Amino acid sequence: ITGQRYRPAKYIADPIFDKDVSFYLFSMPFQRFAQGWLLGALIVTLIATLAFYAVNYSLRRLSLAFTIGVKAHFSVLVAGILGLWAWRYFLDIYTLVYSERGFVFGAGYTDVHAQLIALRILIAVVIVCAIVVLFNIFRRGFRLPIYAFGLLIVAIIVVGAIYPAIVQRFQVNPSELAKETEYIGYNIEFTKEAFALERIEEQQFLAEEELSEEDISANPATINNIRLWDNR
Repeated sequence: ITGQRYRPAKYIADPIFDKDVSFYLFSMPFQRFAQGWLLGALIVTLIATLAFYAVNYSLRRLSLAFTIGVKAHFSVLVAGILGLWAWRYFLDIYTLVYSERGFVFGAGYTDVHAQLIALRILIAVVIVCAIVVLFNIFRRGFRLPIYAFGLLIVAIIVVGAIYPAIVQRFQVNPSELAKETEYIGYNIEFTKEAFALERIEEQQFLAEEELSEEDISANPATINNIRLWDNR
C-alpha cells in the first residue's frame, strides 16, 4: 500500500455515441464474440434438429409433416437466430467509429446520416421478421414468413447498401470538405488525445540573426537539415 489517493481513469467518450473508450476496448469485443458464438450454436442446432426430424420420420417411413409442435420448434429456433442477427446490427452501429468510408478514419457524414439510419431500419425489419415467424406458428402454411424474409432481403439491398452509396455519391462527394469538416475535427482531436499531443507546451524562443562559428559547430544536426536552395 503506497498511501496515495485513488485517481479514477480519465473518461474519454466518442463524440458520435458518447461511449467511453473502455466500451470499444472491452465490452463491444466481448459482445461480438458472444453474439457470434450464440448465432453459430443456434444455426448448428437448427440444422441438427432438421436432420433429427428427417431421420426420425424416415425410420418410421413417414413423410416429414410439420405438425404444430415441429413447426413451433423450428419457428423458435429461427426467431432466435433473427434476434441474434438484430443484435449484430445493433453492434454494427458502434463499429461505425471504425469506418474507413469517409475522408478520414472514423465515422463520417454518410455513416452518421445514412448508414446509422439504415442499421436502425434493418434492426426493426429483422425484429418484425422474428415476430412474424412466431405468429405463423398458429397459422397454416409459410406464406407470411416468406413475405417477411423477402422484405428483409429488399431492405438489406436497398436500405443497407444502395441508400448509403447514394448519399455518399450525390451529397458528400460534390461538397466533401463542407460535409466532412466536423468529422475531420473529431479525427484531429482524438489523434492528439491518442498521442498525448494536447500536453505539448508551446514556448517562444527569441532568434538571433547573427551566428558564431561556435553556434554552428554545436548544432550540426540543425545545420545539416537546412535546405540548400542553390548548391553552387
